[in-house]
Amino acid sequence: MNVIRAPMLRKALAATVVCLVSATASADDWPQWHGINRDSHSAETGWLDKWPPEPVWTNDINEGFSSCAVTNGRLYTMGWITGAGFSNIVYCLDALTGTQIWSFAYDCGMIDYNGPRATPTVSGNRVYTFSQHGDLHCLDATTGTNIWNATYAKGKPTWGFASSVLLEGDLAIINSGYRGTAVNRWTGAFVWGNANASANNAGSSSAQAISWNSQRIILLFTGHSLEGLNATNGTRVFYYNRNNDQYAVADPIMYGNTVFIANGRQGYCACLNMVSNAMTHAWGSEQSHFNQMYNSAVLVDGYLYGTAWASQSLRCVRPSDGAVMWSEPGFTSANQYNESSLTYADGKLFVLKWGGDLHVIRATPDRFDNEGRAPYSVDFNNQNEWCAPPVLANGLLYCRQHNGALVCLRLQGSPTSNDGDTLPDTWEQQCFTNHTDVLPDGDEDGDGCSNEGEYVAGTDPTNAASRLELRITVSNSSVYVSTPTVPLHGIGYDESLGRYYDLFCRTNLSVGSWTGIPTHTNVTGTGAVLEYTVPGGKACEHYRLRTRLE
Repeated sequence: MNVIRAPMLRKALAATVVCLVSATASADDWPQWHGINRDSHSAETGWLDKWPPEPVWTNDINEGFSSCAVTNGRLYTMGWITGAGFSNIVYCLDALTGTQIWSFAYDCGMIDYNGPRATPTVSGNRVYTFSQHGDLHCLDATTGTNIWNATYAKGKPTWGFASSVLLEGDLAIINSGYRGTAVNRWTGAFVWGNANASANNAGSSSAQAISWNSQRIILLFTGHSLEGLNATNGTRVFYYNRNNDQYAVADPIMYGNTVFIANGRQGYCACLNMVSNAMTHAWGSEQSHFNQMYNSAVLVDGYLYGTAWASQSLRCVRPSDGAVMWSEPGFTSANQYNESSLTYADGKLFVLKWGGDLHVIRATPDRFDNEGRAPYSVDFNNQNEWCAPPVLANGLLYCRQHNGALVCLRLQGSPTSNDGDTLPDTWEQQCFTNHTDVLPDGDEDGDGCSNEGEYVAGTDPTNAASRLELRITVSNSSVYVSTPTVPLHGIGYDESLGRYYDLFCRTNLSVGSWTGIPTHTNVTGTGAVLEYTVPGGKACEHYRLRTRLE
């Protein structure tokens, strides 16, 4: 526990603010598709000590299937609008408040199921995006200024490109062309790939980088095969032929020397063994019991979790032999597009259904276990199509719906402070424009109360008229002590805590100690006025007010 004291003096009265702050959970950014390691895993812990989650903000980012990248307090995503023409928009939002920081728009035509499919990739001060029509952009992450752009549109799948940019060394790699395309990440210049691909040759999945057999390999599920490519020059190291596989959307998943692939539309999945630069079929079926249409499975502790639309269920499968460990109905339907997306953190899976129901289940092969939590609906506009996988970053969960709704939920019991001070980032963002410069002992409004003191008291740190203070009135020889109370509220507060008030008195400031007034200590802040009538009208006594979060 940290104890913070911020004294506030008014005439002969002293008011002390005491804040009890619990330790914050570990935090982690999510800078690209499927997270830091592209495995749908977050390293965050301690993020779910209450349920349901707390809504923080919502925003409208227009049509699209892009998920979110979150890093350095900013969220990057994409949308599509119609107007005088058709445009893709890359958005940069404040991750804590949803406020737009910048946007970058460029012409991009219509396509079935309108909107971009790929998720931005953020590295350093650059953002990389790939459009449904093959437009590759590199933008300045701070300002949104275009650094370079190029078009790599060969082999476009039926429903457009959906590959999120993979950064590998100096390369930016996309699922375009016959066996992928790599460009120089700093200039956009072509490095390797086959640009003469026919229509549908490219797949809709995103590339993965692995280390295997002393080589850096790019795994790519294309429109005709699973490819293992030399990362430096793009030459084929191994492949598994699937002939016409243009609907390959789910990403390949590596497990030891085994790769799992699935194509829900064509109704199969397979586990493939990599042996001596070749791939052999381990298990799988054209009428598979475990196939995803567009959302990838998640590998956790040697088991695969994902949807099987053919059986309309969420399942846990053992990758060594394909055995189904458990199956829970209701997480997809006979409509192959209506399936759930998954993200993993701290022993649990977030499962977001097409209709907007968010489930949290234990990632265990023993049984389906939601630990008694009812699903939470993120869908506030009854439009369904919540098909982008949820993103967990710094205690906040972001869910995106196709028509443009972006919802931010708070999952941690204690708001997070990433800048190392005692003020939660969400509170700083809510109160200050230049929130990165806020100091706990600062006093921006000059009212004599520190920012820490105002946070604990629930007052406005930018308004000198808003502060914690006692009020003394005398009427007909009677003395009254009062103060307005503030309930725990607003962004940035841990709602498992409460705001409490304690009133103390003493006769002589030089002798004796402060004594709590029994009927006026441990008073919960409700917005009502805390009032105390001094017995016998002793106007010479001194009073002290304390507020605390506990």
